[in-house]
Amino acid sequence: MGELVDRVRLELSLVEAYDAAIRTISLPGPADQLAQFRNEHARHIEELLEVVRPLARRLGSAREALRGRHPGFQGVIARDQTERALFEVAAREAQSERAWAGFDDRALPVAWRRLVARFRDDEARHTRFIDSLLRHPETHPEPEV
Repeated sequence: MGELVDRVRLELSLVEAYDAAIRTISLPGPADQLAQFRNEHARHIEELLEVVRPLARRLGSAREALRGRHPGFQGVIARDQTERALFEVAAREAQSERAWAGFDDRALPVAWRRLVARFRDDEARHTRFIDSLLRHPETHPEPEV
């Protein structure tokens, strides 16, 4: 249970990092994609909280921070702030990807293992997109479906 609490906290930190990045990013298309990723992390938290009811009681205030979906691009800010925000999100995504990859789900029920597998896939997809955006921001990489 403690490992799941840690994963919820990590997912919360990703939502916060995405919120900060979306506020500063100067690229509308990628900002919208980052908003989608942010919303996926919010959904991860909701799903984890549903799976582990006692966790929901201990982290009930997390639900308030996640109310509503992020609308996406909302303005234009300097490129250096965009890059800094993307590096922050990339670092947190890498941390989350490592955490989910190292999570031992063998003792979990099948439904939970499927959830963890989807989270792992999401983290890998998010990381690839952000890395591509950092390498080639002018090309606005297409997100994977």
